[in-house]
Amino acid sequence: ALMYMEDVETRMPGTFASIGRNSLSHQMATVKSIIEARGEILRSDLMSMVHTDVSLSDLEEIERTLEVAKVIKIYRLTEKSDTRYKWTG
Repeated sequence: ALMYMEDVETRMPGTFASIGRNSLSHQMATVKSIIEARGEILRSDLMSMVHTDVSLSDLEEIERTLEVAKVIKIYRLTEKSDTRYKWTG
């Protein structure tokens, strides 16, 4: 029983990642998991994946939050008129 409890405890943070007081907690968990899984992604590609759940203004708030939390690095690509997110976890 102890082995099962320890296994469940190690997975709990991921289970409850989208539950929180922040009104964007679910969207933030989604965006964060996509960037983490890809390692790097363009904003245009990310937005095409989440546009039905995340508005551009919400994405801008999420990206600032993740950058301040030091889990992503943001690069403005002026030549492509795009932004690149890099996971730094």
